[in-house]
Amino acid sequence: MKNSKTCPKCAGKKLWIIDPLQTVYEYAPGTLPLHLAYKQKTGDTGWLDSKTARVGHLVAWICAGCGFSELWASDLDQLEPDPAAGIRLVDGSQGPAKGYR
Repeated sequence: MKNSKTCPKCAGKKLWIIDPLQTVYEYAPGTLPLHLAYKQKTGDTGWLDSKTARVGHLVAWICAGCGFSELWASDLDQLEPDPAAGIRLVDGSQGPAKGYR
């Protein structure tokens, strides 16, 4: 949809774009953007600075007619594999994926 500006399911042309995709923050009014991951910052951080940085964000494209949705991610070059956090890269160019569930 992002490239064609047309829904691939119903050929609709009315599309919602949510950028960045956010979630409702349950403990206070407002919303929080959804990020792809967190990664450790390098170097010194100040007393109030977080030791982690947010990586990427999601954009949703949603057909107003049928509700079909696509998610598009930004800053993929900053992602690093972290299996403990559920972040894995499956590279099909290297043959069949092993250990992917």
